[in-house]
Amino acid sequence: MIIEKVKRTIDYYSMLRKGEKVLIACSGGPDSIALLHILYRLSTHYDISLVGFHLNHRLRGEEADRDQRFVERVFRRLNLPLIIRSYNVYEYSKERRLSIEQGAREIRYKLLEEVREERGADKIALGHTSNDNLETVILHLVRGAGMQGLSGIPPKRDKIIRPLIEVKREEVLKFLRAESIRYRMDRTNKDTKIPRNLIRMRVIPLLLKLNPKLIDTVARSARVLREEDEFIREFVDRALKESVIEKDERGLWVDIQSLSYYNLIIRRRIIRDLIPELDLGLVERVLELMEGESGKFLELPKGLVAIKEYDRLYLGKWEKPPEGILEVKIGGVTPIKGWGAIKTEIREDIDIKERRKGVEIFDFDRIEPPLFLRRRKPGDRFQPFGLPSSKKLKEIMINDKIPRRLRDYPILLCDRKGILLILGGRRSNLAKVDSKTKRFLMVEIERER
Repeated sequence: MIIEKVKRTIDYYSMLRKGEKVLIACSGGPDSIALLHILYRLSTHYDISLVGFHLNHRLRGEEADRDQRFVERVFRRLNLPLIIRSYNVYEYSKERRLSIEQGAREIRYKLLEEVREERGADKIALGHTSNDNLETVILHLVRGAGMQGLSGIPPKRDKIIRPLIEVKREEVLKFLRAESIRYRMDRTNKDTKIPRNLIRMRVIPLLLKLNPKLIDTVARSARVLREEDEFIREFVDRALKESVIEKDERGLWVDIQSLSYYNLIIRRRIIRDLIPELDLGLVERVLELMEGESGKFLELPKGLVAIKEYDRLYLGKWEKPPEGILEVKIGGVTPIKGWGAIKTEIREDIDIKERRKGVEIFDFDRIEPPLFLRRRKPGDRFQPFGLPSSKKLKEIMINDKIPRRLRDYPILLCDRKGILLILGGRRSNLAKVDSKTKRFLMVEIERER
């Protein structure tokens, strides 16, 4: 019986604890309606309370509204609370250049977590079945996936549980028919332009002719892969802690030497963990990039890039360098987009020996204001502090290992005479402090990372 089968799944994966509140995602379709009724019947056994969640995607007009009203009636009859959310998934997906399916998935999980926190629920129950698991494995295989992708849908992850994951869809339909339980069907489930629907309606029927027990076979294989994947998780987590050396809202930096210490399998998993959107082909290309020359970069999905910056790998957003010249306030703080800020201060007395890292000191009376930041220009030359002659700015930046990603940013602090300082690099010979200096200009660079 399906209820006993679900109970075994719940117990095997320790999905529920006594006294917990469970938020059930209910679309009105057969899987979610079956999940609702099964958990309702098991609620006394597990001593759990239930609350429902329904998302109106606003994609099918009146049909979507009828789905919502149907779900409301079901929860009223069961005397269970129901939370309704409505969201314009089409606009969300269009703005982010996502497929409707991907956009809907992101919104659904986001709102589920929000409602879970609002209602103090302990778990979120989703109605995925073993058929969904098969479709997911095939979809990942077609797109290119490693062990993690071929492990299928996890029965339990963080706050999310899937009590029907070992139940076939035909078992769900048989249960609903036997109990005379009504449900709604989404007509978009028959649209074969959607990859998952194409796999379900065209590909799987052909594969079932080769192996009538395909669903069970893939479920067993996925479980083995999932268990093996969990085994290496410990090594991956340790490698992540050692390899990721810096992180901010734009991206992160990986120490290539630390990452190279690990087996190729672990390296692949780390890159996949850091950017889950990557298929196996792109993961391999990122790993190849690490072996190449500094400055090489690779465009990734969602406006991200991978750039080798000497002994580090940058994974994050690609921001276009700001245009024009930025005037630097003397005696104040000037924010610099994508970098941090410059703090300047004029002093008449200073102990040179107490100069902190990130602080440069100039003779203010030898500077010709205004101070400003600009980008490099063809033919720029720069005389580093202590050297007898100037060199090409490009050579200096390469020698100072300034990432190529930042070289076109306005990181040259200048006055009317020339370049005083390369942010993140060296200072010039201009405006040197000596025994005759009466006013000192303190320049402190505050980095965002």
